[in-house]
Amino acid sequence: MIFCYGFIIASLLWTILFFFHKTMKRKKTELSFTHESFVHIVENTNDFIYYAQVYPEVKFKYLSPSAENFFGKGSIAGALVSADVAFMDIHPDDYHILIKKIKGELDYSSGIIQRWKDSEGRYRWFEEYATPIFENGKLAALQGVCEILMIKWNYRRNLNIE
Repeated sequence: MIFCYGFIIASLLWTILFFFHKTMKRKKTELSFTHESFVHIVENTNDFIYYAQVYPEVKFKYLSPSAENFFGKGSIAGALVSADVAFMDIHPDDYHILIKKIKGELDYSSGIIQRWKDSEGRYRWFEEYATPIFENGKLAALQGVCEILMIKWNYRRNLNIE
């Protein structure tokens, strides 16, 4: 009789473990697909996404590949080595905006309009949506997305024509 109870309990445990394993495997596959889809979207957008540490020093931690479409081949690697490029490529009239942004003195709730030098040496208008990241009450990093306004302006102009 004890053998029968043991066999029933073991069978139930095996069935529960089997279904638990199958469910976890399915969820892992779904999560992997979701992650891959998200990475594909981020890595293939026209806008570029960034994450920059601002304290204790300014340092880019991530720049999406689309940044090279505007700033040229190798620009991401250069910016990851030295964030000084951000201070060199901003339009002189917009330099104060960059300084205020990294000091936490801007209103981050609306777009930040700036001009940056592209790979051909021309200044392009960008609209940036930045999100400040605070640690212990101090601005530690910024993450955001930058959109080239020329693309947006051309799109709106085409909509008005048609």
